[in-house]
Amino acid sequence: MSEEAAQAKRLFDNERWPEAVNALGRVASGETGDDAGNRELAQYYRLLALVKSGRSDEAVEAVFQIAPRAQHLKHVETALWIARLAHDQPAVVHALGKYQPSVLDRFSSPAQAETRDALTFLLGRQRFEVGARAEATAMFEKVPAGSRFHTLAVECAKLAR
Repeated sequence: MSEEAAQAKRLFDNERWPEAVNALGRVASGETGDDAGNRELAQYYRLLALVKSGRSDEAVEAVFQIAPRAQHLKHVETALWIARLAHDQPAVVHALGKYQPSVLDRFSSPAQAETRDALTFLLGRQRFEVGARAEATAMFEKVPAGSRFHTLAVECAKLAR
């Protein structure tokens, strides 16, 4: 890790979001000479810093840079941020087209239930939007009855059928 990358991470760790966004952007773009792994980590931490600094439009752009790359070091973790951004930035749901439903398996702990439910519903919504109605219905039907997304998922499943 270059000294610039280490400094960028320190800015992030110290919650100096605007400065971290800029410094991490330099690392992610390759300006600092860091290897691909450090650039991917910087790209992900920049996404988080954008969210934390209230720059959700730019955060969506950052999501769309990571989501298409299934081998990205933080590909799965980015799905969590899609779920968190979807309420204020509905267009981010389109990034879920780059994810397989198996991503839900990574959010299996009880503490992650709401995230899993949100992603299940959002995956269904994304599949519905691209015309994959059977897949959409299957995803909507997986939203558990106790979830805050259940009623909406039931209605969406009716539409998908």
